[in-house]
Amino acid sequence: MPPIIIMSDWSKLAGSVFSQASYALTEAKQRANEAASQKDIDWSKVWADILNALGQAGRLLVELWGTILSSILFALTEANDWSIIHPYAAAGALIFISAIANIGVFLTLLQLTGTIAVFLCLLPVQLIVWCFGFRSQGVAQGSFASQYQSNYYGGTVPRGSGFAHLQSVGATMWIVPSTLISLLSYVGVAIVLGREWGWWLQ
Repeated sequence: MPPIIIMSDWSKLAGSVFSQASYALTEAKQRANEAASQKDIDWSKVWADILNALGQAGRLLVELWGTILSSILFALTEANDWSIIHPYAAAGALIFISAIANIGVFLTLLQLTGTIAVFLCLLPVQLIVWCFGFRSQGVAQGSFASQYQSNYYGGTVPRGSGFAHLQSVGATMWIVPSTLISLLSYVGVAIVLGREWGWWLQ
């Protein structure tokens, strides 16, 4: 059984952290103004107060970040436990996410034709082409492709060259992030249903 983590009210927690941090910074500002109005200033005390206030604000932000991370971990654990108890509902939710992320991938994978094999085989090639800088808007500025183009072609690309073919592949491929989300959702379906059907150990 996972450890019990008390979920926080985010608005109250964030409001408390920001109000305490604001109070600490306001106090440091008041100390600095008081010190500036005095003739004989103990700068070491002023700086100590300012650094103390900043340290307090930093500790509060670290505490907020820790609470956020523990809540995310708790949510992921609960989602996994729920998918074990309700595998078909979890698979349906993941398929729905896949359809929302990229309907083209969703419909392609539903067709169960040779298109699936071609797409899955060419996906690594598309990702590599995208990483080199061949994007749907053209060659990405500052990428390997743009440097190669400026060094070897001087801005003009010969028709039928390998560079021109890579440009056309980059211009016609699907948007990478939505494609990855869609495919990862399908991987999630395979994991959830495979665990339910005994394809691998739970």
